[in-house]
Amino acid sequence: MPLRSPLFRVFLAVLLLVFPASRAAAGTGDQTESGSQPPLAFVTYIHFSYQVNAAAALVDCIRTWGGEYRDSPIYVVVTDPDHLKIGFEGKNVTLVPLKLDELTASFPYAAKARAAAKVEEIVAGKVRSLAWLDPETLLFGPPKEMDLGVGISAVFAPVQFINTGQPPDEPVDAYWGPIYGRVGLDAGKIFTVETRVDRRTIRAYLNCGMFAVRPEKGLLREWARIQDELLRDPAFQRAAITAPVRRTFLHQAVISAIVVRRLERKEILFFSPAYNYPLYCHGLDFSPQTGGAYRVPADMRAARLEGLVSVFYESLFRDHSDWPGLVPPADEPLKSWLVALVGKYLAGKR
Repeated sequence: MPLRSPLFRVFLAVLLLVFPASRAAAGTGDQTESGSQPPLAFVTYIHFSYQVNAAAALVDCIRTWGGEYRDSPIYVVVTDPDHLKIGFEGKNVTLVPLKLDELTASFPYAAKARAAAKVEEIVAGKVRSLAWLDPETLLFGPPKEMDLGVGISAVFAPVQFINTGQPPDEPVDAYWGPIYGRVGLDAGKIFTVETRVDRRTIRAYLNCGMFAVRPEKGLLREWARIQDELLRDPAFQRAAITAPVRRTFLHQAVISAIVVRRLERKEILFFSPAYNYPLYCHGLDFSPQTGGAYRVPADMRAARLEGLVSVFYESLFRDHSDWPGLVPPADEPLKSWLVALVGKYLAGKR
């Protein structure tokens, strides 16, 4: 057709519209995602009264130190209707009510799976990564490792202590066997991890105090479903829940089995030591349920708070008024900011 004809000009315009879009779609594989949805949403929960202040402190951390993620959506799941009255003024926080049956409400940490599942359902298809943080977490920097890249479906840390975990050469016991069976996981195909504090090699067992997943994978909804089935299985409860530690960490065992079963190993990342740092055993000998006293190993031990992205503090600030001597030192402005934050948290004020 003639180069100056009206028909050619229409044809050229169509080419200019189509080919740039094709090149962009064939680029990183993440451009369309990042352009159409936020990279990250945070979720935590409030089940016990003391977690009200803990969640408030965590929200302040995200909004202050979250860097490029400081304005990301934050969802706080609440299981007590009275907690719906909590105000996070100016913090852009969405409170999500969650009604629990008596069994789930009373079983240690079972509410976590339900809370995570509820928000996963809300944000699926709307954000790239859903970042769970227990309320007893403080954030000191942008959590870039929670912003999942192309081909990555989850990021976790191994558990801090062996507790209910098993070395790979031990037979699968009455606790783990039914969990593996319920999710269809072959124990012989489970990779190993090293626990972060007591340094034991065990079958994959993941800490669920801080992690991120692709919400469209449905891992958290499956977590809640499998946990509910096990809570309501009298045979499993009689045979497997034979010690307090097994009761306490059932939620963690379940999500570990699901992640290993549902994802390929290459889809799972592990946090660097700066994430989910066990602050509660930095300056104290911590005795886990399995016995023994441990502190953070020397090669993982933080020199300064500024080198950490996030910490898990357990009951450190509630139980130890001398906490400044039990944590890594910090420079200004973080030092004064943390003192003020913890003072506000310990005083029980908002």
